[in-house]
Amino acid sequence: MIVALLLATATAARTAGDFELKEQLGRDWANEFVSFDLNSEQAAKTRAGIELLAGDGNPVRYQLVSEEGASAPSICFQTDLPKYSTATFRFGN
Repeated sequence: MIVALLLATATAARTAGDFELKEQLGRDWANEFVSFDLNSEQAAKTRAGIELLAGDGNPVRYQLVSEEGASAPSICFQTDLPKYSTATFRFGN
């Protein structure tokens, strides 16, 4: 249930390769599992092992998930999100 609520407010800026979470329910979230569908450029970066960075520049461990029959793989990771905040994630160089 918690994951579904977070995913409802998750967006991915496909051209920039960035991911953004916005907390709009007025609640602190801790160690939440989030997932984003990837475009081909983003999927290539994960397959190449390029690190994912949080907004503060710290690396975030992630997993690439390819489900049978899915048109695109997903990136999955855990994060915290304080109430009414926004968290951004981007691939390093």
